[in-house]
Amino acid sequence: MVPSAPEIEWEACTERDCIGAVAEDGRCLGHLGDHKLGAALDRQLGDGVLDARGAPIYGTVLSRILDALRDARTHEAKPTVLFGRATFSGDASFSGATFSGAARFDRAAFSGGAWFSGATFSGGAWFSGAAFSGDASFIGATFSGGAWFSGATFSGAARFNAATFSGAARFDRAAFSGDARFSGAAFERAREFGPLLALAALDLDAAAFDRAIRIEVSSNALSCRGTRFREGANLQVRWAEVVLDEAEFAGPSILATAEPNDAIKGREGELAALCQGRARLVRERSKRERSEQMRLEQARSGRARIVSLRRANVGNLALSGVDLAACRFEGAHNLDGLRTEGATFAQPPSGWRWNKPWPFPRKWTPRQVLAEEHEWRSHQADSQGWYPPECWPPWGLTESGSSRTEAPRPQQIAPIYRDLRKGREDNKDEPGAADFYYGEMEMRRQRPRSRATAQPTGGDRLGEPPDEHGGDARADASAPEDAALRSTPLSERLILALYWLVSGYGLRASRALTALLVTVVLFAVCFWAIGFGSQPPGQSPDFIRALLFSVESTSSLFRVPDTPGLTRIGEALQIVLRLIGPLFFGLALLSLRGRVKR
Repeated sequence: MVPSAPEIEWEACTERDCIGAVAEDGRCLGHLGDHKLGAALDRQLGDGVLDARGAPIYGTVLSRILDALRDARTHEAKPTVLFGRATFSGDASFSGATFSGAARFDRAAFSGGAWFSGATFSGGAWFSGAAFSGDASFIGATFSGGAWFSGATFSGAARFNAATFSGAARFDRAAFSGDARFSGAAFERAREFGPLLALAALDLDAAAFDRAIRIEVSSNALSCRGTRFREGANLQVRWAEVVLDEAEFAGPSILATAEPNDAIKGREGELAALCQGRARLVRERSKRERSEQMRLEQARSGRARIVSLRRANVGNLALSGVDLAACRFEGAHNLDGLRTEGATFAQPPSGWRWNKPWPFPRKWTPRQVLAEEHEWRSHQADSQGWYPPECWPPWGLTESGSSRTEAPRPQQIAPIYRDLRKGREDNKDEPGAADFYYGEMEMRRQRPRSRATAQPTGGDRLGEPPDEHGGDARADASAPEDAALRSTPLSERLILALYWLVSGYGLRASRALTALLVTVVLFAVCFWAIGFGSQPPGQSPDFIRALLFSVESTSSLFRVPDTPGLTRIGEALQIVLRLIGPLFFGLALLSLRGRVKR
């Protein structure tokens, strides 16, 4: 049915069910015969406006229009082109076309592919509310004026690779059902990008933003490999699993989980369903693991998940309210300048577990753990409970960009913990720094594997879970890398092991107090057995007396307690006890201070 007059702003074509703007003899450009179409185009271009609003555009008509535009460009004319609410049947190819004046495709409908590859828009380009039913290609297009895609819908893939946006680039309320690719695109003056919805993935790899930009996106995945934010960025992200490998944040920047946006809230249910079903696409994982992954996705409820910051320059970046459980930090630059607020890391396995080679159950103390440590520990003997699904990176975002084919080593992980610790300390967050200090010391303490065993015992790709049969991976052929990752000296490892055992690196008060108690009791037994010399007749040393003397010696670093006839061995035991007793007590106080100080 033809829309009523208030819905259109032009005189409608007399053909039935057509709202095309009248060009000649009461008909629009789409309904003029071949002999009248050329004359109508010449007249319109002579007036400086090509008006195809609401007209049905098909192959022959589109070819004649493009020929007329080329002729107009030859005569240095800059006509305005109006395709608002036009319907393009089949594929519409504008590849290489030049629009010297304004080009308006508001609410146009493309039933097939829309090809604008290499097109040049010298004036503004309006695609607000346009509907692309097939693939849309703007590869290498140049938008010298503003580009408005507000409210546009892309049912197929949308490719803006290597496009240049010299003015505004408005994609607010745009919805992409397929991949939205902007790799290599240049945004010279754009200040805002979004809010938009990308049900598959938003690809900003190697894109360049010359001005400070606010990007707001709800997506299944966001890839910013090698993206350059020359004046900083404000990235507001929902649902997406984000890759920032080799990204450059030259100015103050923030990446945060965005609040629901009313402009795209109506379609976020589709995105939620896709995200929650993402685990079903993960290959070589058991049904139980896929169920666990789906449960985690449902619990995430729109929270952005940072997957990788490898080799990125993050000195000016702050992360707020994001999930870092699966994030890889390997090779990140200026990591000590990274700020995290409300971000969550992975945790060690919970509860008591039997782990080889320990002959007794073991419980891991809760702390913030990097995904790299989880992955490394999953290939060790005491691996039970390590590397759960929340630490696995998604295959779709890591396989294509990974340059590493082995699990990280302790020597690689320790510097990451050290930089993160320094950043927390600079931010006066002592409790947060304590967790990263513990992780750093753990990685320094671990005995490195030899070349023959340095590889993971399971998957050989970044983030691949260990093989359930413990299958061996391919051998390492990188001798220079082995030389660069030399082990911690044995003497230092022994000191670190003792430091870990008696106090948890000065962070576990209960362990230090337990060590103190065991020391007091052990030395009391030694005093009782061999520490006291000959006693007066009728007085034999009892254990209670030895225990009290051990306690007194422990707390008497500068005051010598009364010596009840000690043997030479007893004197030596007392000297040792007076040194290590206060040490354990001091370690306990130090660990308490590290947890409560801010």
